[in-house]
Amino acid sequence: MLTIFVANHTNRIDYTFRLIFKDLLDIDFCITSNKEEFAANTGHKFSYGTHKISDEVFFKSSGLLESTGIQELDTEVSTYKNTAVLFPLYDASSALPFDPFAAAFYMATRYEEYLPYKADKLGRFEAAAGIAHQQGFLQLPVVNLWAAIIRDTLKNNYPEIPGPHRKFRFVPTYDIDIAYSYLYKGNTRSMAAAAKDLLKGNFRNLKERYDVLQGNKADPYDSYEFMFELQEQYGLCANYFIHAGTWGKYDKSIAPETEPYASLLRKINSLAEIGIHPSWQSTEKPELIKQEIIRIEGVIGEPITQARQHFIKLKFPDTYRNFIAAGIIDDYSMGFASDIGFRAGLCSSFFFYDLVEERETKLRIHPFAIMEGSMKDYLNISAAEALPVIEKIMKQVAAVGGTFITIFHNESLGTSAKWAGWRNVYREMTEMANSLS
Repeated sequence: MLTIFVANHTNRIDYTFRLIFKDLLDIDFCITSNKEEFAANTGHKFSYGTHKISDEVFFKSSGLLESTGIQELDTEVSTYKNTAVLFPLYDASSALPFDPFAAAFYMATRYEEYLPYKADKLGRFEAAAGIAHQQGFLQLPVVNLWAAIIRDTLKNNYPEIPGPHRKFRFVPTYDIDIAYSYLYKGNTRSMAAAAKDLLKGNFRNLKERYDVLQGNKADPYDSYEFMFELQEQYGLCANYFIHAGTWGKYDKSIAPETEPYASLLRKINSLAEIGIHPSWQSTEKPELIKQEIIRIEGVIGEPITQARQHFIKLKFPDTYRNFIAAGIIDDYSMGFASDIGFRAGLCSSFFFYDLVEERETKLRIHPFAIMEGSMKDYLNISAAEALPVIEKIMKQVAAVGGTFITIFHNESLGTSAKWAGWRNVYREMTEMANSLS
């Protein structure tokens, strides 16, 4: 048991120490504010605060975890042991030249996203607006790395402290925004789309639509058997996020009750986990989240408890509060649409801390690192260039025993000309991940 002394015991301290020692390091710990009890303890221990008590291991606090409220902070970035660090310290008494606990709290809570920022055209906090992108460490799981530094520092004094033991995991996830390109959309939608193609002179689309609707060609978005085969081949536990919203500017899904789409959803549910992909409209009307959940539950006959926000439109703390109110307990939205890497500096799951209410919640966040749309549409990375980029991120995750979560869409794994080559990228990425597991 690791004993930690803090003079000022706060919710932020509780949350951060659970994140570091329970979620990332699997080290049992307890917190005390009793100096006499701490001084008498002859086991593994350290203090965290403004000054040392005696000769114990001491981590100096920058003050963030003892404070409340949200304000602009001096987020100076330095370098230590070949990684970027926040809240550098200039106190020789501290075991480390930065405050890793405050840094972890700042990143995991997305503190900077509670402050005013310039949103992108879809109202989102862009990667480029964040400190990780600006300081060049977005593609490092820095919180996992800081946890390892804390562990190694303690092991210098207490060799019995357990070393790293977590193993790399690969969790593929799929967003089903539009289940089929042409099929099962009804006569009205199909005729309107065909007329639009005709007016624009998209005769290739017209012919493909005709061939698919006549049963002469597979729908280009129908990649489900490919996904299922890879899952079986590599023993993967996959997650599918299903859009079930009504028609709108950014919502083009097929109604989940439509047969044979409903049969497909039931098959997916028998082979993998299904979650909700809340519609764009739900960001302004959160009551729609529960309605959309009920639609899918009515098809698959099982409760839905996980989600990923459509277009990765996260707003703190609103999005996660809305999820909690709708009965969601696992979120997979933590990442950027505009870049790859680690939005919260983590490649391990962790709980959402509501900075406004100053409390840890029961919503567990599962951060993703790679989305194919980020590479192709935002970073202009071609299919031919993608694998080395993915491998670099994957090996960062493997080095800290993290979980490598990816987002691909059914259309990118299908036969659409727009996504030529990406199915091969996905297969090779899966093989690479399997070799590291």
